[in-house]
Amino acid sequence: MKRLFIFEPECSDPLGHSLNSLRQYSIFFKKKLNVYCITNASLKKKFFFKEGKILNIISFKEGCFKIKDFFNFTKNLFFFIYKIFSFVVFVIYNKSLFKFISACTKLCFVPRYIPDLYRLKKYKKINNKDSIFIPSGRPHILQSILFLYFLDKKNFPTIHFRIVHPVKYRKNRDNFFKYLDIFENFKLINKKIFFYAENNKYKETLERFHKFDTSIFNGISITKSEKSNKNIIISFLGESKNYKGFYKIPKLIKILQKKYLKKLKFIIQISKRNKEIHSTSLELRKIALLNKNVKIIEGSLDNLEFEKYLSITDIMPLLHPLNRAKTFGSGFIYTCMGAEIIMIIPKGASDWKKVIPYKSYLEADSIDNYVKKIDFIINNLNKYNRLVQITKKAYLNEIKNSKLIKRILKNEN
Repeated sequence: MKRLFIFEPECSDPLGHSLNSLRQYSIFFKKKLNVYCITNASLKKKFFFKEGKILNIISFKEGCFKIKDFFNFTKNLFFFIYKIFSFVVFVIYNKSLFKFISACTKLCFVPRYIPDLYRLKKYKKINNKDSIFIPSGRPHILQSILFLYFLDKKNFPTIHFRIVHPVKYRKNRDNFFKYLDIFENFKLINKKIFFYAENNKYKETLERFHKFDTSIFNGISITKSEKSNKNIIISFLGESKNYKGFYKIPKLIKILQKKYLKKLKFIIQISKRNKEIHSTSLELRKIALLNKNVKIIEGSLDNLEFEKYLSITDIMPLLHPLNRAKTFGSGFIYTCMGAEIIMIIPKGASDWKKVIPYKSYLEADSIDNYVKKIDFIINNLNKYNRLVQITKKAYLNEIKNSKLIKRILKNEN
């Protein structure tokens, strides 16, 4: 059976979507491929899932070298230098020094993930019949993949690189397109490395400067719906960040409670305690103390808990500011589609609308507008429940017929 390595080096806790996505991919490919999930070393074993094999081996975490704390900066720098030194010793031991020097001369540095990635390649004997899928592709990960190619061209696996980070075209030295040029010069694009985009904006940017096929892949998220007929549940799950509209939640709940005193229930996750959301968190806790229909979830959720709350959710307002929605995607779009949840998205988020099959969502541009749209959904609940079921079927069909899935599963045995 072929092997698939899913590379999420910054997955260090259950926050966000990366850990849940790894579980979803593991379930989807379980009977077809041997799946290994590569995560950050900080991911604790209590968050592992039985559906896949987790290798928490990447010890470099994003932001390690930001000089906010001089002591931590010095400590991280020391351990990184030590890691590079031990990596060089490991390369010499494996009689690959010439290839290492050759790779260094081409890139002029050792990318952050290479020491751990190279050890993984040696210990798991990754070869050209294997595939590596990078669901959250960023420029610095592409650097590591290119370095890996120079270290062992003969056994270079097939790479599926999904871009979720804004891609810009600049002429500076350390540029994403510089590495694309190298892959193109070796005639590897669409032969050994395939690119996918999270949205049309990234797809068009890639195709504008590099005339190669890029397809959109939206991720996999499938949760069995177990909604109650007693109450309508509105949930706010995921990372508690103001740039995702977290500060808007108290006002929205207060207005809805006055109108629907007992009909609605609210589930709110406060994922972290920090100064940015402190006042909003306090206000939400006060609301919850006075109202039994408001449930506060403190801290992280493991995969099963996260899916449990998704399965009972009827409506999920995505409160992102429009400028944020225009620039970045939201993993919750696919999460909601896979769990048959009715969404209210920022008005004008055209890229978000394009990835949702059928009109199983509404748009809003203010708190009052979100209230009106929730009111409309409540009065037409049966209609929207049918629409989200149709949306899920269309979404699953899109996944099965996507170029990424077809390429990964090609000749899987």
